[in-house]
Amino acid sequence: MKDHRKHSKYYIKNQETYWDKRFKKEKFIWGKKTSECSKDAAKRFQRYPNIHKILVLGAGYGRNTKIFQDYGYDVDCLDFSQNAINLAKKFDIKSKFYKISILNMDKIKDLYDGIFGFDILHLFLTEDREKIIDLCYNRLNPKGLIYQAVFSEKEDTFGKNEVEPKTFKSRAGHFIHYFTEQDLIDSFKKFHIIDTGIIKEPENHGEFGPHIHKMMYIFAQK
Repeated sequence: MKDHRKHSKYYIKNQETYWDKRFKKEKFIWGKKTSECSKDAAKRFQRYPNIHKILVLGAGYGRNTKIFQDYGYDVDCLDFSQNAINLAKKFDIKSKFYKISILNMDKIKDLYDGIFGFDILHLFLTEDREKIIDLCYNRLNPKGLIYQAVFSEKEDTFGKNEVEPKTFKSRAGHFIHYFTEQDLIDSFKKFHIIDTGIIKEPENHGEFGPHIHKMMYIFAQK
C-alpha cells in the first residue's frame, strides 16, 4: 500500500506536468466540438427531474462541460492542469473550475446530483480507479447518477506493454486500462447499473490524425 501511494503520487505529478505543457503548447487539443459521449450523458440526465447540479471530472478546457450548462445545470469541474483551466474560463464562462486531481475530490465538500467523466477513469491503475469510484459514490446525493466513458477492449491500441491485467503503458507514459463490459460493471458494483454500451468517438489530434475511439460507457445510480 505504501509503495502504491508513493508511485501514485509520482505518476499524478508527472501527468500534471505532461498535460500542463501540452495544453500550453497545443491549446484546444481535441477541438471545440462536444464529444458524442457528453451528448449522450446530457440527454440521459435530462430524463431525471431531480438532476440539477453536476460534477465533471478531468474537465480539461471545457469542451465537454458547456453542454451541461446549455441544458440548464449548475456545473462544477475538476482538472489538475492550470493551463487547461485558463482556456476553459474563456470557453465555458459559466461553469466553476477547480484545480484539483480527481483523486482528491473529497476536498470539494459539495454533493452532486450527477457526475460525468470522459476519457479519464481508464488512465489509472486498479487501486486508484477503485478510489475514484468510491469518491464519486460519496460525492453523490441519494439517487444521484453517474456516467463514465472509458476505453474499451475494442480499441486498436489494446495489448502492448502490460503493467496490470488489461492495463498497458503508452508511449507517452500514461497508464491505459481497457475495460470489458463485465469489468466495468464489476467496478461499479456499489451502484445500480442502468445501462452500458459502446459509443464511437471520432477524434483528430496530434500525431494520430483522424481516428475513432470505441468508448464504453456506464450509466448508473447511487
